[in-house]
This record gives sequence, C-alpha cells and structure tokens, in this order.
Amino acid sequence: MATKRRGRPLGAKAKPKPPINLDDVLSRPTCQVPIAAQVLGIRGNGYAEAKRGEIPIIRFGRRMMVPTAVLKRMLSGESAAEKA
Repeated sequence: MATKRRGRPLGAKAKPKPPINLDDVLSRPTCQVPIAAQVLGIRGNGYAEAKRGEIPIIRFGRRMMVPTAVLKRMLSGESAAEKA
C-alpha cells in the first residue's frame, strides 16, 4: 500500500477548490485570508503574504481576517495603502 500524504494516497491529485462567488465575499465586512488569496489569484493559502504585510489584515486574537473594503481597492488596481 502506498504511503499517504495529507490524507490522500501518494500520486493522487488534490481536489480543486470550489469556485467562490465574488459578490458574496465582497458583501461581508471581512473574509478569511485563504478566501482573499483565492480572490486575488495568490497561489497557496495566503498566510505568508498576510504575515509579510502584502495582504492587509485585522487580527482577532490568533485569527487573521481581511477587510473586504481593502480587498475591493486591491481588485480595482489601487494600492492597499491608498485611501479611497
């Protein structure tokens, strides 16, 4: 039997991420970092980018959330640091 890695047999492909509804994401005040990374087209879960400050976050204890107002500005081409 092949050794498993992350719950699946070696050589098995990971399931594709389900498509996200951008309107649903942007209608909320915040979203999770992996959702923001998926919206921005970042490979992986986005936590490394958030820790480096490339994705602005709000911390609630250990939880990191991305304000969707900032996400909207990033999608429109503005810098995250610019004010609307």
